[in-house]
Amino acid sequence: MVTRIIYAFFLFLLLGLLSSSSCEKQEKKCSHDYKFEEPITIYLAKDTIHIDDSFYIEVNTPTNMHDLTDGKYIELKDHGIITHLHFYKILQEDNNREIDPEHPGYNGAISPNANDKFVFSSRKGKWTLIGNHGAKIEYDTLNGNFIHKTVVIAKDTGLFYLRFFDAIGYYVYSDNLRPNLANTDCYQYWSYMQYTVNNGITNNSLLENRGITIRKNLGKTGDTQKHNFKYGSWSFVVVP
Repeated sequence: MVTRIIYAFFLFLLLGLLSSSSCEKQEKKCSHDYKFEEPITIYLAKDTIHIDDSFYIEVNTPTNMHDLTDGKYIELKDHGIITHLHFYKILQEDNNREIDPEHPGYNGAISPNANDKFVFSSRKGKWTLIGNHGAKIEYDTLNGNFIHKTVVIAKDTGLFYLRFFDAIGYYVYSDNLRPNLANTDCYQYWSYMQYTVNNGITNNSLLENRGITIRKNLGKTGDTQKHNFKYGSWSFVVVP
């Protein structure tokens, strides 16, 4: 009798383990990669400005954001978005270079060193400088929108390039801490944000005229990187 009870007990444990393993395998077969688009406005939208001229970087986008993967809208108010940007001054030696659009300053490419060429003042949200080339954009949330506005004043001459990118993948989510944006048993991943500045009119031709191109083999996120290099950036010249 005791033997039967022990046998039944171990059989129950074995069935439980097999059931749990089956569920885990089933979950891993199901995943969803979120990819959102954030429009950004830069104005006055000129390709050439003078020293002490100013322009604004502004975001006013719904917290209910469009998931480009499946066309649905996901409410991100309680999750937030993180946006960074890098400022580059394009030097003469940068002509005819091929760069990685995700890391333009890597492997001897263009130097990210232009923060001290401008004065920044946030009017809505928060603007935090990082090192000599970066800035972190934080948002106010108002009436169902993520809001940010910063004025930028030019203090040096030259050709400049700024690019937007999100820090979600690096600073918020990892394999053990995935975003939970929808009620689903599938694994959820947040891919790179797709940025579009001024409806895609970004003066990118100023870089092309200097022979600056991006490398072709960019891996899984290549399409988004190409988009952000060309449409999620801003190029302009500052003259005396």
